[in-house]
Amino acid sequence: MCIRDRSGTAQQLPPPIPYREFIAHTQYKAAQLDYEGYFKGVLGDVDEATAPFNLVNVRGDGLGIEEVTEPLPAAVSQAIRRIAQRLRVTPAALFHTAWAMVLSACSGRDDVVFGTVLSGRLQGTLGAEDIVGVLINTLPVRVKLSGHNVRETVQQVYTNLQELLEYEQAPLALVQRCSALPGNTPVFSALLNYRHSSPLQEPATESVMDVLAGQERTNYPFNLSVDDFGDNFRLDVQVEQPIQATRIVGYMQTAISSLVDALSKAPEQSMASLNVLPEAERHQLLVEWNDTKADYPGEATIHQLFEAQVERSPEQTAVVFEEQMLTYAQLNAQANQLAYYLIEQGVKPESLVGICVERSLEMMVGLLAILKAGGAYVPIDPTYPQERIDYMLADSGARWVLTQRAVLSQLPEGDYDALAIDALDVSAYGVSNPGVLMGPDHLAYVIYTSGSTGQPKGVLVNHQSVNRLVINANFLAVTQEDIFLQLAPLAFDASTLEIWGPLLNGAQLSVVSPGKVSLEQLEKTIRDQHVSVLWLTSAFFQLFVKQNIDSLRSLRVLLTGGEVVPVDSARDFLRQYPHITLVNGYGPTENTTFTSYYEMRGEISDDMQSLPIGQPVSNTSVYILDKSHKPVPVGVCGELYTSGAGLARGYLNQPELTAEKFIDNPFNPGTRLYKTGDHVRYRPDGNIEYLGRIDDQVKIRGFRIELGEIEQHLLPLHGIKEAVVLAKETERGDQALVAYIVPDAEQPDADLSITAVKSALSQTLPDYMVPTALVTLEAMPLTPNGKVNKKALQALAVEFVATAEYVAPRNSLETTLVGIWQEVLGVEPVGIHDNFFDLGGHSLLATQLVSRIRRDLNVELPLKALFETPTVAGLTTVFHRYQPADQETLIQVLEDRTGIPLSFGQERLWFLEQYEGGSNTYHMPGLLRLDGDLERDALERTLVTLVERHEALRTIFVVDDQSHEPTPYQEIVGAENFVLHQTTIADHDLPHQVASVLTQPFDLSQDLPFRAHLLHVSDLQHYLLLNMHHIVSDGWSMGIITKEFDILYRAYSGQENNPLVPLAIQYADYAAWQREYLSGERLAAKLDYWQKQLAGVETLDLPTTYPRPAEQSYRGKHLDFSLNRSVSEGLQQLSQRHQVTLFMTLLGAFALLMSRYSGQEDIAIGTPIANRERAELEGIVGFFVNTLVLRLELCDNQPFSQWLQQVKTTTLEAYAHQDAPFEQVVDALSVERERAHSPLFQVMFVLQNTPKAELAPMEGLAITPEPFDNNTTKFDLTFDISETEEGLVGRVEYATDLFSGEFIEALVGHYQTLLADIVANDERKLAELSMLTEAERHQLLVEWNDTKADYPDEATIHQLFEAQVERSPVSYTHLTLPTKA
Repeated sequence: MCIRDRSGTAQQLPPPIPYREFIAHTQYKAAQLDYEGYFKGVLGDVDEATAPFNLVNVRGDGLGIEEVTEPLPAAVSQAIRRIAQRLRVTPAALFHTAWAMVLSACSGRDDVVFGTVLSGRLQGTLGAEDIVGVLINTLPVRVKLSGHNVRETVQQVYTNLQELLEYEQAPLALVQRCSALPGNTPVFSALLNYRHSSPLQEPATESVMDVLAGQERTNYPFNLSVDDFGDNFRLDVQVEQPIQATRIVGYMQTAISSLVDALSKAPEQSMASLNVLPEAERHQLLVEWNDTKADYPGEATIHQLFEAQVERSPEQTAVVFEEQMLTYAQLNAQANQLAYYLIEQGVKPESLVGICVERSLEMMVGLLAILKAGGAYVPIDPTYPQERIDYMLADSGARWVLTQRAVLSQLPEGDYDALAIDALDVSAYGVSNPGVLMGPDHLAYVIYTSGSTGQPKGVLVNHQSVNRLVINANFLAVTQEDIFLQLAPLAFDASTLEIWGPLLNGAQLSVVSPGKVSLEQLEKTIRDQHVSVLWLTSAFFQLFVKQNIDSLRSLRVLLTGGEVVPVDSARDFLRQYPHITLVNGYGPTENTTFTSYYEMRGEISDDMQSLPIGQPVSNTSVYILDKSHKPVPVGVCGELYTSGAGLARGYLNQPELTAEKFIDNPFNPGTRLYKTGDHVRYRPDGNIEYLGRIDDQVKIRGFRIELGEIEQHLLPLHGIKEAVVLAKETERGDQALVAYIVPDAEQPDADLSITAVKSALSQTLPDYMVPTALVTLEAMPLTPNGKVNKKALQALAVEFVATAEYVAPRNSLETTLVGIWQEVLGVEPVGIHDNFFDLGGHSLLATQLVSRIRRDLNVELPLKALFETPTVAGLTTVFHRYQPADQETLIQVLEDRTGIPLSFGQERLWFLEQYEGGSNTYHMPGLLRLDGDLERDALERTLVTLVERHEALRTIFVVDDQSHEPTPYQEIVGAENFVLHQTTIADHDLPHQVASVLTQPFDLSQDLPFRAHLLHVSDLQHYLLLNMHHIVSDGWSMGIITKEFDILYRAYSGQENNPLVPLAIQYADYAAWQREYLSGERLAAKLDYWQKQLAGVETLDLPTTYPRPAEQSYRGKHLDFSLNRSVSEGLQQLSQRHQVTLFMTLLGAFALLMSRYSGQEDIAIGTPIANRERAELEGIVGFFVNTLVLRLELCDNQPFSQWLQQVKTTTLEAYAHQDAPFEQVVDALSVERERAHSPLFQVMFVLQNTPKAELAPMEGLAITPEPFDNNTTKFDLTFDISETEEGLVGRVEYATDLFSGEFIEALVGHYQTLLADIVANDERKLAELSMLTEAERHQLLVEWNDTKADYPDEATIHQLFEAQVERSPVSYTHLTLPTKA
């Protein structure tokens, strides 16, 4: 806010109360109160964040926020005050409760946590209201809405707010640590700021102060401010786009109104009964988007509709199977004869008749005959295991089973008649329609689906439900000209659509040959039969699109579904066939095949990340509800419920399950709802997005499976004590089953290999229910409540499940290699066929692997060999090709430790330091916050030990004055030169102190290159500021220091001795060895590669915001960004698919970005490499890191997948020559140094994969790294990317002399868009990949071309002139033409 004082009366004000008095009072209160104990009591069991609309970024910059301000109606405001007074609570308590209701609706949680803003002035500090300073604080409020009535909830919120005032200065960082959430997960992302305000009024006299401008923003994405003006209230909502602030205002107004109304009329009613959605949105969700009513023959049966079709087109071909066919009249006659026979056997309405046949004409005759006889068919797949067939026959109680001679032997003995259709002689029976009296509510079929009890359950479907599916449906209009393929197994409910869709509409049904159908077989059938309508599972659809999309050219409509359909497959299909209608269908068996559909034609937008399951089919209603059966807002996840004419009766013989799953419909009394158990949400356009299963039910290969059923079959197996089955996404993007088992210790002889377990399960389960991967555990991970922690199991599956079946090492070489792999990867067990990179390997770990092979097997394995053969089995077959390790590679301890030369890297930094003067460009700072009881003696002893242990930290660099040219050398001094500087500071003075320390240059000839400052804020709060010069350290070294600091401080504070093993060599030994090893012919050979590779490399000419100065100032800033989880995972999968590392993929995209910005096709990019190729160097502090220059030449016509291989080749060649010092490369190329930019490259690209050490919590002391900005950069641009559990995150350091923040934001946005486009289609040519956001494309193509104006485009020039003459003839008739003289 900007304010101008025009009074000149500042001198008359009373003396201000010092802010330090408030700080002193706060510290006193902190000592009196148990902050941690209180907030652990409040938040200790909170293990899931409250994230409305999944908004979780609490580190926003306030941009992209939409704000709406709306006053509450006066009547509502008065009711709030009246109710608050009656209940003896504050209005704030009511608003906090209503905000909790809104958050509950927008997050799908009934236990919510949000931040409330506290003034910080209510602790009793004298004159606190007049203190200027940061007193305000934000702390969490937790509201449990479930199981409480309205009055109880409001009273509890009021009590909680009162209690919170005592703790209003508790640090939010401490509070965050009191929940059960991971350390980096915010406890809340929504905020409520209740403030007492004065309405803005015109002043009675002239104001002495003008408010010129003001704006409020927070870093939270979901905010409500309530202004209490004493009589009325005003709501101010700020939310992150694209969420609309007007919607949230509407929710809040509805919530507070319904809360006040309930407190007035029925305070005992439950919180769950109150509404948050405004009436308009409820009407849209419940009525408008369910307006699907359409005429269909709801009074007839399936066979009656078929018989009517026979009357209309008796000679039309009904069914084709291989070389056989039947007309409608022939099919009807044969079905009638068999129906009379079945009636004679006792079949009548509602009789269940099994049908266990292969695809054939007999199958079609049998189905119709059962229905005509009045029965309901029970399809049984003859390929099912014997046990499953036995159960289905016993449970259904079918007295008859129609079958074929070839299948008879597979049926068990039982109390039923097995009738082989192809062996029955029914020629004596009549061909007229039997005319059994029955109606649309009679049972048509029973289909068995997977059940959670370990046994399948039978779903009862009436005739009416099938009629609603196939006649006058909005998702598919079948005509007499159509040829519909029948492919799905009869026991799969997709067959309902495939069979009755064509036969009840006069079309032709083409039945595929029996048995498992190959892709080639299916392609031939589609082509030969000229199929026009086809249903494919998602898996089959993907195969067709990838392998033979041409065979689908005859289609008019293609329906797919069964499980998630990748948007890329749909996009590729429609790109080739924009005229074909593609339908993504969704629906459980309990709602007769299809519940909703999403129809596509033409191009699919590049913005679409996933295919929705669309909108309800005809005569169907869908509702997305919360746990209390209330509709959730658009964009919020909920469970999908469905209703309408397609609903099944329920489950056979399971009334309890039927009552649980089929419930009364509160929105249409007298009808029922089916609980699908599917997690979905509405998109703004009314289409539904499928998110997954709420329970343990999944779909695999189009079949719905209860994971509990598989677990029930696993547990009886010999040797298994516990079992859990989960579905996991594979690299291909489809779902696979993973079984997690705990062996029974009392049965150690059990064979629990994946082969044995799969073999046993296949005896009782169909193949789609047999897990494809097995993980053996010592014990199941448990949640605090004692339940199996399935999130932890999923993490194991991601990180530790090998992609190949485990095969143990077969000889001593394989045993040694497996041991090395397990050591490097931290994964056990590793099989000889496991892929190094699939198990988490990357280039740095590959370097460590090569180092250990050199150490343990004395073989010099090129890094490239590991990329070419990334398995133990593969490596052993090529091991004989490689030479024994060079003995000169062994680093010896120097006997003479005087006059030690600098390493090449150190020499470069030493010269830069002389060249540029004492700057802080090459400082490596770190800041730790220490909360709790700090033992200073232990801390100082820890730091001294580190300095003693690592000679590099006590090395100075002295010049040999005797030499012809000044030559620096290393001098190692004693640890007694190290001093821990200690200073007492105020907390607010921290930034100044840090800046003061960091700007102090190192005099390398005198100062130790390692400094430590302990900043004392209070007895329970300190900061430890460490600063090192890069000449003795690198990123890897920081990890070593962190790890050893942790070990030493724990030991010394516990009165123990130094537990670290002494180092065998020091950095000085390495420096001397490097000078000797990298010399002569060996160095010349290394440099020869770089001279050829980098000859003629050009300076990268990026556009800049400001002109490049003549000399680099190294001033910089940074911008943080992230990639969402789907793009991050997509990049990982893409890298594995192309056998490259993630670094190579990200680098390839970055080079393309630089090419687009610069217009150059020859791009040089710098990248650091750890350069610790020897195992003995991994524990030493020092400056080992080297810089590689990767020169990449792009071609626009090259597909990205091919470009990746080029990047891989260039990178691996660079790795093979990585120990050539960068400074020597620069000298060898005779590059003229310029002060304006770095030599050879100007941009750096980094993927952080150096080992990191975390400081684990200590008893009585919390150590937290504190971020701060050093505001320097060594290069024009540095892209630094890291992997986290949430996905990839990045930081861009940029030179502020060259670039503005807006330029860098655009650059990062283009990189994010480019990566997403690469993930979407890595076979696109480089020129086709887009880096423009949709907003930019619209601006460039539409907005900046919005020049339309009316003009006479239908006339010629002279016609327009003539028209002008008509309008003003005088002006034109008085023209005088010149005459000849």
